Amino acid sequence: MRILQISTHTTIRPRHGGQLRSHHIGRMLASAGFEIKRLAVACRSVEDPVDPDEPLIDISRSPIYQQHVGGAPFEFHDLCGLRAVLEDHSLFSRFESAVSGTDPDVVMLEHPWMWPALIRTSWFARTRARVIYNSQNVETHLKRRMLATAPGVENSALLHDVERLERDLVRSCTATTACTPSDGDVFAGWGARRVVIAGNGATSPMREHLIGSVPAPLTRHHRYALFVGSSHLPNLAGLQQFIAPALPMLRPLHRIVLAGLVGPHFASWLGERHLSRLVKDRLVVMGQVGETCLDSLIANASVILLPIPYGGGSNVKTAEALLSGRPIVATPEAMRGFDEFRDVPGLALADDAGRFQGALMAALESDEAPCRDRGLFSSLLWQNTLAPIVDLLREMESET
Repeated sequence: MRILQISTHTTIRPRHGGQLRSHHIGRMLASAGFEIKRLAVACRSVEDPVDPDEPLIDISRSPIYQQHVGGAPFEFHDLCGLRAVLEDHSLFSRFESAVSGTDPDVVMLEHPWMWPALIRTSWFARTRARVIYNSQNVETHLKRRMLATAPGVENSALLHDVERLERDLVRSCTATTACTPSDGDVFAGWGARRVVIAGNGATSPMREHLIGSVPAPLTRHHRYALFVGSSHLPNLAGLQQFIAPALPMLRPLHRIVLAGLVGPHFASWLGERHLSRLVKDRLVVMGQVGETCLDSLIANASVILLPIPYGGGSNVKTAEALLSGRPIVATPEAMRGFDEFRDVPGLALADDAGRFQGALMAALESDEAPCRDRGLFSSLLWQNTLAPIVDLLREMESET
């Protein structure tokens, strides 16, 4: 069975959570014997390198796309990408040719955004191929919450467009996959024909050989708390709410280390509030790092931080933290979809900045590492969390 996986981000060289989930879905289905073709409709960027083997429709240079993003907040740039494909004849022609050239039996939409473009193609009108919506959260709810934390942003019309698009896709597609049961309940309430729950997961690399080897400017004498995150708005909001108040309280050899694109954004936010000098040397902003560097940061961290204030779906970084074996300080919101692990040793939950700071300081001052049985977390490996999607496709194949 031929499957076309359409995403609005690259998937072959994944970095952030959304890319990782899409990447491993494609990998798992290919391993199960399905013929997988990928198509990314996204902006090519230096920060997000594209594999030369990945089919990409680059929307970044489209004047229509630039016009739309110029008049919309960042939270709606995915919707702007759809509008560019629908309105830019060249982009839509490339999209239609890519879809018809693959001639798939099943189209898997990673995120909902390309649904209106897909149903406008002459190929879809002719074939009515089956469509799976691989959701990563309820976009309507997440966008509404993001707007609530963006002062002065009023875009009820855009939010209405997102909800109308997502509801139509959920009602129309063959099946909808969800990361959490609560998201699945929302889609079922919207009239989804079938909902399959397939949570987020992670890999579990061996890192013991990296203990004691830390990247500069850190040294073996530092004890540090690590947060890994993209520039996704909830990540930045979590640092502002839970980490900023703790920075002035750190002891001389304590550090907060940020890996990923969220770090420079947080540093800029501190600078705008004239707080950079106050937290000098306490905050280490690594930016995007390579795989070996990231593994070293995780292996030597005194504690991993999950300061997630809100969001949707479940967080890949939570699965990664649980599988790392390191102590964790997390908000209850960060444990969405991981309820069965809320009581594991070494995990501290804190629902406000004061408690989070206290748990963070205690973890930095403790020499005890949690004793965790790797087998306890085997259910969080991608091959287990995504198995329901493989089963869904096998069932659909048997019905043809």
